[in-house]
Amino acid sequence: MWANQNPIEFMVGAPISSPLPLAFAMASPAARITNVPTLLIHGTVDPIVPYESSVFLAVALSNQNFPVNFLHVYGAGHDLGLANPATSAMILKEVLSWITIYSN
Repeated sequence: MWANQNPIEFMVGAPISSPLPLAFAMASPAARITNVPTLLIHGTVDPIVPYESSVFLAVALSNQNFPVNFLHVYGAGHDLGLANPATSAMILKEVLSWITIYSN
C-alpha cells in the first residue's frame, strides 16, 4: 500500500537506490520539456527542492527557445519568503503579469 511507501518513490514508481533508477531522471521536468510558456519561481536557499533544479530547467527551456521566465527569490527557502509583504507583492505581480501575457 502506498501509505507505507516513501512519497517520492511512490510518485516516481521506483525505489531510491544508488545509482538512482532511470525513472528518477525521467520524472524530472527537464526530461519532459515542451513548448509551453513556463514561469519558474524559486527561492535561492530552498532546502527541499534544490535551486539548481530550476536553473537547469530554465536553461533547458531557453536552449530550445521556449518561453520561460525565472523569478529568483534571493535568500528565500521553499516558502518563497511569502511572510514578507514585499516578496509576496513581487511574486503576485509576476504571476498576474504571466497570466495576462499567456492567458489568450
